[in-house]
Amino acid sequence: MSRGTGAAGPMILAIRHGATELSASGAFVGRTDPPLSARGETQAMAWGGFAASGLVTRTATSPLRRAAQTAALAGFPAPTVDADLAEWDLGELEGRDAETWRRANPGWSLFDQGPPGEAGERYADVAQRVGRVISGVTSEEGLTVLVAHGQLLKVLAVELLGLPVANASRLAYGPGRAALYLRRSAGWCLAGWNLAAPGDPANFVAELT
Repeated sequence: MSRGTGAAGPMILAIRHGATELSASGAFVGRTDPPLSARGETQAMAWGGFAASGLVTRTATSPLRRAAQTAALAGFPAPTVDADLAEWDLGELEGRDAETWRRANPGWSLFDQGPPGEAGERYADVAQRVGRVISGVTSEEGLTVLVAHGQLLKVLAVELLGLPVANASRLAYGPGRAALYLRRSAGWCLAGWNLAAPGDPANFVAELT
């Protein structure tokens, strides 16, 4: 039983890191490692009440600075750094203007086609990493916080829920926002999506689960 939530079994709170100046510019950002912007720092600190709530049993973060900063500013204690939570390696797409690329390549989807050329990861590569993350959580009771990246966390969503890959591109995941999942007898369920940091964490989890 997770602490004070009334929900049995493992749960995941998957938080996208706070905003950066580079991502706000509209560029593709994968393994480039910018720090949080002032806005991103504020978004990260908004999760401080959750970190202090006693609900969290384990925290894992991407090794990239923007995710590690988010976990640190939120105050999550002693997060594990997990290389499998690093953002999608975008290869030749890295740093390109996203809207310009999409206008020039109508119908293209990162999740279906991957980045152009030979460099970078395909969906199957990212899904394999995500699968290892899921395996590490499924056997644990309580609430695990994962602090990672937008594209990676969209893959986590479709893999956890068994959705078609094409659905990943339709998921909006704002900086500093989160998704909450819980494990039932039939598998993982989505309890909340694109969630802002709550003022009352215990009530937030209880109402969603």
